[in-house]
Amino acid sequence: MKFPSKARAGAVGVALMAGVTLVAAALVWHQRPANPAVGHSFVTYPPGGGSSHSIGGGTLTVGLQVLTLRRGARPVVLTGVELVQPRGLTLVGRRLAGPSRAVYQFLSVPGFPPIEYDPKSVAAVGATIDAAKRGWLLLLGVRASPSTYAKTIGIRVEYKIAGTSAVEEQTSPVTFVVCTERSQLVNGACPPPNI
Repeated sequence: MKFPSKARAGAVGVALMAGVTLVAAALVWHQRPANPAVGHSFVTYPPGGGSSHSIGGGTLTVGLQVLTLRRGARPVVLTGVELVQPRGLTLVGRRLAGPSRAVYQFLSVPGFPPIEYDPKSVAAVGATIDAAKRGWLLLLGVRASPSTYAKTIGIRVEYKIAGTSAVEEQTSPVTFVVCTERSQLVNGACPPPNI
C-alpha cells in the first residue's frame, strides 16, 4: 500500500480544514437574523428635538423620548436602543422610567443616570413595556466629544412583541444637539436644531 508523502498529507489536511471553516462560516452567516421589520407598536410623533450645552464635552442624560404603545398593541420587550447617525455623541447608557415617574419628560440633565429624576428606573434593554397612559420615558446617557457640535437625528428602538421571537424596530425623528464650545452658543444657549 502506498501512503501519501508528508507534504501531500499536510496539504490535504489544510484543504480539509479550510473546507470545514468555510462550511462553518456559511452556517453562521445563514443563521444571522434579517434586518428587523418596521414595527407599528408605538405611537409616532412628528419630528421634534432640542439642544443643550456641555462646554468641553461630557456626559448628559437626554429625556426627550416617551414610548407609548398604540391602542390595542400587545406588550413589547425592548431588545435594543441606538442613536441614528450620531456625530460627536456616544451612547453610554439606556434606562427606562415608568409611568409613575415624577417628571413626564425633560430635555437633558448633566451626568448619567439621573437618579433625581427617577431612582426606580430600570435597564431599558430587556424591559417589558405595556400599555400605560403616561408611557415610559427613555433615559439616554450620551457622551459629547469635546470641540464638536454633537448631534443625532433620531432614536431607533428594537423590540419583540411579547410572546414572539420576531424583532421589529421603530425610529423616532428626534434631533438632539449639544454645543461643546462657547463659540457655538447664542445669547448663552445652544441654538435648537433646524427641524
